[in-house]
Amino acid sequence: MKILDLQTGRVHEYGDSGHDSLYVSQDGTTLTYYNLQTGDGSKYGDYRFVCDDNKIPAESQTADARHCEVYFNIGGWPERPHGKWIGVVYSTNKIGVGMCNQCGSNRIIDNFCSNCGADMREEDPEQ
Repeated sequence: MKILDLQTGRVHEYGDSGHDSLYVSQDGTTLTYYNLQTGDGSKYGDYRFVCDDNKIPAESQTADARHCEVYFNIGGWPERPHGKWIGVVYSTNKIGVGMCNQCGSNRIIDNFCSNCGADMREEDPEQ
């Protein structure tokens, strides 16, 4: 789960800071981010939950956001598999279509497979 600080533009993984916390509303229906050091949070303040592309769900192009189902893994399921597009074919408008090597789905090329959610971003060899 990633948190964006609107003041600094910094994105961090929830739990990387000892000041990270999640606040549960009194009626138990709402969970929000709260920074214990600054007293700011996601409900009324300058923090936002963001997707894997570091954008809020309304602006994100991840498969989760495009299908209106953004869920964060806070320890409940394994890490997203890494995959590759195979048999890529580009159309005249430079949109690519390929097959996911994880699930075999044919989708428009993107950073994530819109069917199984595999991370299709190439690893940076210099990192």
